[in-house]
Amino acid sequence: MKRSTFKDEMEKIEIPHELHQRSTMGIQQAKVELQRDRIVKKRRVIGGIVSAAIFVSAIIAMNDSGLASSVSGYFRDVVHWKNEVVDTQYSNATDEIKVEVDSATIQSEKLIVPVTVTILDMTKPPYSTIEALTFGDVEIVGSSGESVHHQQIAVQAASDTHYDFEIKDSDKLLSEVKRTKPNERVFQANLLIDAGFVNKNERFTLKIRSFFGQKKADSPLQIEGEWNVAVFVKRS
Repeated sequence: MKRSTFKDEMEKIEIPHELHQRSTMGIQQAKVELQRDRIVKKRRVIGGIVSAAIFVSAIIAMNDSGLASSVSGYFRDVVHWKNEVVDTQYSNATDEIKVEVDSATIQSEKLIVPVTVTILDMTKPPYSTIEALTFGDVEIVGSSGESVHHQQIAVQAASDTHYDFEIKDSDKLLSEVKRTKPNERVFQANLLIDAGFVNKNERFTLKIRSFFGQKKADSPLQIEGEWNVAVFVKRS
């Protein structure tokens, strides 16, 4: 039988309606499954992109000071190079402590910067347990770019307060004063630096990166944050 004749004979064969319908349904089902597979793959890709975006956003938030400020303070372990915990610190306390500076004055060749430190919620650990507060990492930066670090800054407590335990860095001690709100704790001290620093700068910024909470029978707790306050000097 010639090829063309064979083709003609095949076309004469009638396909039962039911078989034709099943064949059509099978083709349609295959198309549906193919389309579904494409959608699933697309969703997986989009889901992966979204997950990655969320992860990256979280990393950025933890490293960006503006975004990180919305995260409350937390305790973290200080790990030794041998992977041993050697101390505990309290981090990201910026929004839990308010730092204010009154106008600075020049007296006896010293620039005196009055500082008020307010713990906004004394009921929250670690503030509910500390008995005294000292300055940690403090720096005053001038408009010229020159800076004075905490080693060069003397601290004058607002009053003489005696404690029944030894305070490390007692020369950096702030005095606790009467609070105006029930849940607050207020501390004050003057920062003293060489007045010659004033002549080289027009504007100043006080930068505090840490305080130390002092407690009887316990090591000082470092409280970390970022406090930047403009300092205005009364010039004669």
